[in-house]
Amino acid sequence: MSSSGSVSHFAVPKFDGKSSFTLWQRRMKNFLVHLGLSRALKGDQAKPEKMSDNDWQELCEKCVSTIRLCIADSVVNSVIEEESPETIWEKLEKLYMAKSLTNKLLLKRRLYRLRMEDEDTLVGHMNVFNGLIDELKRVDVKISEEDQALLLLNSLPDSYEVYVDTILCGKDMITLEQAQSALLSFDARRKDKAGVRSDDAVAAIAHGGGRGRSSIRDYKSKHRRSKSQNAPKNEVRCYKCGELGHIRRDCPKKHEGKNDANLV
Repeated sequence: MSSSGSVSHFAVPKFDGKSSFTLWQRRMKNFLVHLGLSRALKGDQAKPEKMSDNDWQELCEKCVSTIRLCIADSVVNSVIEEESPETIWEKLEKLYMAKSLTNKLLLKRRLYRLRMEDEDTLVGHMNVFNGLIDELKRVDVKISEEDQALLLLNSLPDSYEVYVDTILCGKDMITLEQAQSALLSFDARRKDKAGVRSDDAVAAIAHGGGRGRSSIRDYKSKHRRSKSQNAPKNEVRCYKCGELGHIRRDCPKKHEGKNDANLV
């Protein structure tokens, strides 16, 4: 596959200095590996013995060009004086992967304040969490496996409280991998149950048949009786004589037909 074709199909989003440098750097490294250019990041000592100087120079120039195409103009200005892949890479790390106390504080604050909203997906939330953990590792901040797991569980909304209690029940310690695996399993079962309930509801409506129609008739019948029983008497009309104020069973004229028949 040619480099131009690869760039068009696998281009890395441009790093603008505001988004996650760690994530961009990882994608960029994978991109360069895919293009066969990553060796140039290690400097001239990484040049293969059988490669000519001209071929090595061309490879390095392609690597530099590819990196610059994947960073925004404002970031390009910061490394415009750098000519080799190695020096550009190192300069970007110094600028955007600072290991200062301020940067460590900002990353820790983002991690400890991270909360999953109800509309977020579990997988998406865990990706954000893992990204922050990875960035902290890159600046030499170590968080134990157990603390990572507890921080993740603590970042979940109240709707996951039962799952969290179940995961922690009877355990003396837990790792991040165990917590994530259990959460994904619970989430999958919850989605399956929701799908079954939805399917059952649709099936009941679609295939209710006589039983469903009978239930609807029963409801309507009870509803009508309730309305007539609760209606004011002056609004009730007798079906025997047509007068207001009483119903047929209480009609004073309901025996008139029978009396006439007896007389005959």
